[in-house]
This record gives sequence, structure tokens and C-alpha cells, in this order.
Amino acid sequence: MQRRIFTARAVLWAGLAAVSCSAPDPPSRPPSAEISAPAEPEITLLAVGDINLGRQCGQSLLKEGMHYPFGHLRAWIESFDLAFCNLESNISEQAGETVKPGNRLIFTAPPIAALALRKSGWDLVSTANNHSSDYGLKALKETVVRLEAAGIPYNGTALWATDLYQPTYVKVKGKRIAFLAVTDISNVPVRGAALERYLNMADRECLLPALQAAERTADFTILSYHGGNEYWDLPTPGSRRFLRWAVDNGVDLVLGHHPHVIQGVENYRKALIIYSLGNFTFYQGGHPYWTNYGMAAAISIGANGIVGARFLPIHAHFQPKLIQERELHASVLSRLSFLTQQIASRPIND
Repeated sequence: MQRRIFTARAVLWAGLAAVSCSAPDPPSRPPSAEISAPAEPEITLLAVGDINLGRQCGQSLLKEGMHYPFGHLRAWIESFDLAFCNLESNISEQAGETVKPGNRLIFTAPPIAALALRKSGWDLVSTANNHSSDYGLKALKETVVRLEAAGIPYNGTALWATDLYQPTYVKVKGKRIAFLAVTDISNVPVRGAALERYLNMADRECLLPALQAAERTADFTILSYHGGNEYWDLPTPGSRRFLRWAVDNGVDLVLGHHPHVIQGVENYRKALIIYSLGNFTFYQGGHPYWTNYGMAAAISIGANGIVGARFLPIHAHFQPKLIQERELHASVLSRLSFLTQQIASRPIND
């Protein structure tokens, strides 16, 4: 199902209202017509949190094939105009290895993962996170090459240093959407290292020109943000200040991840900041408890920005699923509401 359009198409719409004329005596007014343009179609966006296609999930991919992680959700994913995820694993050829022996915090997905993402409907991927260089710069670049070969728009890492901090653009229903991804965290040093030239960090000075370019050339700007503290219920003050700054400079929607648990959301100006979507395909065995449950955001984008957002509880696992159990569904949404209220009750100094 092809949903993205990369070439502009001009479509003219006009509606002509029926006109009734009076009898010739007395003379009637000149006939008139009311022309009204139909409402601009809304864009639907699905956003989920952390996806790890390495470790055990990577082994299952090698055994079961490309439909393993998301095949049961494909129709749902493809029902949206755009579908976003945070890819928290390299995609690289390591002779069947999907986790570093002796260190399960270093992992990679096998090459088939790129096709698994594409065939399942994901078409907006963040590659900026603390695992971006788990298997080194070679694997980071291989990930980029494989996503490009699969035709998946991505942002966050680059094959060439000149491509860093450049918005990725997709066109959907006549609207040009800019997408940028940054991380506040890396498992290895970035400043002064070679990695600095290939990974988008959450750096205001580096990011600002990209946000300004997006504001000039796009109708809507999405920022993927990997930051905050793992397993914390609330975003850090530093994350909040940075993301408000991003909104001040043109971002319309923030999609946050890294804590591995859901956090609240915030309406700031005309933008929506989702601080953490939690886990999706990132299984941590329920330690701590809330890592088992993430959320998917179903967002509607209209002519003037976001017109609606729904949050759908997710059971995070190697093969995630929408939560159907009534009590558990309500519990996750209740937690989201509580955490959102907690954010609202804690003002920060901008």
C-alpha cells in the first residue's frame, strides 16, 4: 500500500452550488454561483516507541522471516497515512549474531529487518538513539544503506557528514512534512569522536538551521527525540526545556522515547509534546513492571496543525499487540492521564 508521495501533484477542487432563477417579470437579479473548496483531507499518523529487532527478536526474524515481528499488525499499521517508530538497533550483517556475546546491551538486527519494517508498513523511522553505533560506525552506515534500499524514509544518522541535521521530507495528501530525529544520549563518546559526524545529537546550535529550513519549506514539522532517564515517570527539566525550545522554533509534534515506559503529554502553544511512547517491540521481561506496556499515538493532522490525538495501550513484546483486556486497557490510560497531570503541575523555568 503506497501512502507517501514524493512528487508534487496539483489538484483543483471546486464546488458549484445549484442556482435557481426567479420569473422574468419582475426582472430577476443576475444569476450567481457560490464556489466553496472542500475541506482539506486530514493526514493520519501512527507513532510508536522503541523497536529493537536484535537480540532474541533478531533470531526469530532469521528463523521465521520478515513477517515475524509485525505481520499480525500490518493491516492496522497500513491503515494510517504515515507510521513512525524509533529503530533502536542497527541493521547489519554479523553472520547471524544479534547480540554481543557477554554484553546483551549491545545488539543489532539482521539485514532482513529492513524488509520487515517496509513490508509491515513503517515509513518514518528514527535512527538517532543511544544504540545507533552499538556495532560501530560501519554498522551505523550499513543501517542507513539498508533503509534506503528498502525505500524507508529515516532521519537521525547519516552516511555522509554533509547529510547530518538535514530534514527528511515526505509528501502526503498534498502536504509537505518535515521529519528530524535527534538523541540526547549515546552509549559511546560523541563529542570529538568520528561518530559526531554521523549522528544527530540534541544540540540547539546544530539543530536550529534545520528547524528554520523546515519552517520555511514544510507544512508540518515532526521531531523525534530520544532522551530523558530510563524508567522515570516524568521527563527531566532539561528535556522539557529543550523540547519547548524546539516548538518555539517551528516543531509541531514531538515524538519522545528512551525511558522504556510511558510518560505524559503536554500541549505547548499549538504543538503536542509526547514525552515517551514507551516500548513497542522491545521486550524487557517486565523489569520494571511498566516496561511491559507502551502506547501508540494516532494523530490527525489538518490544514492548521494537529486536530486530534488518541492513545492506544500496547502490550510490548517481540510481537506487540493492542491491549484488548478492559481493565488493563483502562489502567494504562489512567496512568497516562495521571502522568500528564503531573507534568502540568510542575512548571519549569524556560
